[in-house]
Amino acid sequence: MKQHSGTTRSRLWFPGRGCPVFGCGARIFRKSYDLKRHWWEKHERIVAAYPCSICSHISKRRFDVIQHFTANHGSVQGNDRGQCVGEVKYQENQRFVDPHPLTLEAVLGKDEFPCEANML
Repeated sequence: MKQHSGTTRSRLWFPGRGCPVFGCGARIFRKSYDLKRHWWEKHERIVAAYPCSICSHISKRRFDVIQHFTANHGSVQGNDRGQCVGEVKYQENQRFVDPHPLTLEAVLGKDEFPCEANML
């Protein structure tokens, strides 16, 4: 637990641990980015849907659409990956698991809370 001028930071996740949200059951994450990506895909009520610009393929990750495009529709002209992805749509997350009372910032130790000593 870190203390900074009257505030306390407490981290709920460390590399090599799974998701701290009760009932989530997600696997172990080695890097904070992997946990962030998991959080954006599972613990946000509204998520992005990335469509292929040519066919009906849709993915939750932009990179996956680019891989799909190059594998199924040919190479990207002039290395312009933007041409692979159609208009991004936002939709209700069908796999949503409510993280309440946790936030991503609190899990990563970025939220600051008043120190108990200062509250007396």
